[in-house]
Amino acid sequence: MTTLIIPCAGKSSRFPNIKPKWLFTHPDGKIMIEKSIAPFLNNKKIKKKIISTTYEIEKKYNVTLLFKQMFGSKVKVFILKTKTKSASETVFKTISHFKIRGQLLIKDSDSFFSIDTKFKIYNKNFVVGVDITKNSQITNIHQKSFISLNNKKQIIDIEEKKIISNQICVGLYSFGSTKDFINHYKYCARNIKNGEIYISLVVKSMINQNNLFLYTEGANYEDYGTFEDWLLIRKKYRTFFVDLDGVIFVNKGKYGKQNWKTTNKIIKNNVQTLLKLNVNGAQLIFTSARPETNKKNITRDLNKIGFLNYKILLGLNHSQRILINDYYTTNPNPSAIAINIKRDNNTLSQLIQSI
Repeated sequence: MTTLIIPCAGKSSRFPNIKPKWLFTHPDGKIMIEKSIAPFLNNKKIKKKIISTTYEIEKKYNVTLLFKQMFGSKVKVFILKTKTKSASETVFKTISHFKIRGQLLIKDSDSFFSIDTKFKIYNKNFVVGVDITKNSQITNIHQKSFISLNNKKQIIDIEEKKIISNQICVGLYSFGSTKDFINHYKYCARNIKNGEIYISLVVKSMINQNNLFLYTEGANYEDYGTFEDWLLIRKKYRTFFVDLDGVIFVNKGKYGKQNWKTTNKIIKNNVQTLLKLNVNGAQLIFTSARPETNKKNITRDLNKIGFLNYKILLGLNHSQRILINDYYTTNPNPSAIAINIKRDNNTLSQLIQSI
């Protein structure tokens, strides 16, 4: 049997004085922990999925109710009496409470990625990682755990916060046998008197005893490990309200030789800038004073350009537009900003780079 444990009983020291980071809302509307385990949630071969947290967090945020609303009966919740010193301790206590046997998967709550479906995850030791040379968005490299591989994609070493390769762990560890995890966690607990017992240290202990660990590459990786990481992810998913006439299309009006019914001429540089943002996750909402009767033709032209998952707001007043938005610690001030660009000017790229 395969069990997935998501440990959420630590101190969250990288996100001080705010709610647990795994309760933040991702730009796509999912809660961070909901986003984090989404690729595994409906996997019927993973028989048990358990989130482990503390009584203090439960009392303050009523997470049992939140998890029930997110996951229904697909996920069990384990409430520990106190905070633990490490994710591995949280996992060990969860195993003991549920008397877990078989394969053990441990998933961090502060990352998202998918796994190649060709890689069979069951009943084996493995770690998921990415190559930092192919993921330029990764920050805080010194905080990661690094993996050294042989030419068969077998892990020959793993080091916490020490650069030994281009591969880093991204937050999923598999132990083919829960018993192996228990034995090597206890070994680490006996021998590491000061400092946190990271999951990677348990893996390293097993590798040192000639246990084979495989490596597989994660795709579409998002790192939520620090508040700075979180802000970078949010930036990627920003929402842009974009005026059509004068920014996307060369400006024209209701009447005249060139009007809303004639062929739209695009402003190429601005279009290319927005296409790049759109492909990387930005949401585009195109605005215009043009009437709703023009929507079909506008949609045709935007689709032809290549824009994805956009929205269109038509029939707006031909006047100043003001955006009002709230801000909070997790959505910092300024949560809304504006760019004013001269009509039909193609310098949008430089203006966006400045914000």
